[in-house]
Amino acid sequence: MAHNMTDDIIEEAEVWFSLFRDGTGTYEQRQRFTAWYETDVLHQQAYAQVSFAHQEGFDFTDLLASLPETRSHTPSEPSAGLWQGLWEKVTVSPALASTAAALILLAVVSVLSFGADPEYREYRTTTAETNELLLDDGTKVTLGAKSILLVEDFTDSKRRVILASGEALFDVAHDKARPFTVASDGTEITVLGTRFNVNKAEKRLQVALLDGLVEVRSGLEDSILPSFLQKKEGALTLRPEQSVTVRGGNLEPVQAIERDTIATWVEGRLTYKQTPLRDVVADMQRYMDHPIRVADGALMNLPVTATFQVVDVETVLENFSHILPIEVRKTSTGGYILRRAW
Repeated sequence: MAHNMTDDIIEEAEVWFSLFRDGTGTYEQRQRFTAWYETDVLHQQAYAQVSFAHQEGFDFTDLLASLPETRSHTPSEPSAGLWQGLWEKVTVSPALASTAAALILLAVVSVLSFGADPEYREYRTTTAETNELLLDDGTKVTLGAKSILLVEDFTDSKRRVILASGEALFDVAHDKARPFTVASDGTEITVLGTRFNVNKAEKRLQVALLDGLVEVRSGLEDSILPSFLQKKEGALTLRPEQSVTVRGGNLEPVQAIERDTIATWVEGRLTYKQTPLRDVVADMQRYMDHPIRVADGALMNLPVTATFQVVDVETVLENFSHILPIEVRKTSTGGYILRRAW
């Protein structure tokens, strides 16, 4: 799994986008794309960036077609099998092969950062960093570690942001005429004015409500994804001290949650009560640069009850074997592997 966006990832995303834009693609190619897209959050971000670039009129394939002496180019990647049968639909000039991703990134940066009236403003945090934001409508957002938030230009009828990754606590300014919507991976949380936390990890989104009411709609059609990856819709309403988790586009049953366990990360603490290990690890990973890998699927749903400071995340991880039936091994590169001890 990659840990930083690279030209190769952007280039792969462009190839997948070009393949499925006209609704084509074989069953095998769809399976390969699904595996690629779900393997890494960076793949999801790259695909979204490429989609946004095309929506703003940047047509990568038209640019390539206008250049002389184009020919099929296959990236010199170890995973060459992934590309077999894809590049026949996209021609790349040898001179552009090494700069294709850079051109896409330039278009995306122009859309997101340098336009006179950009469609999105991007806010992001790094490892263990948090950031407090005040949006144009008075809404306060605390952005958690390793998180990305895209803010659309608010209109007279709507306010909408996209949590691309990570976690955020929203204290929404009341405005009856303009509902506030947080979108993430085909799920939307809509409110008029309230306070709630959203935590996004790989294949999982959790919403926990502190005050007010929120509507959570999942499985919405996501225009950036091919139709075969879009989910069926479901909806529910959360009340204070309730939470809901979305996995794979499906809403799980609403759970009661203690108020003093919601968004404790804002105060520098992580709090868990019977929380699956996979969710705990996903949170801890945002406070560490080195990867954490759960080597045994049987451990994923192991319940964890613990409270600790975010500055102690690595120490707590190293001592997991004292509170859980697992073995923690540190690799030569600084990462961690978790295995069951039975």
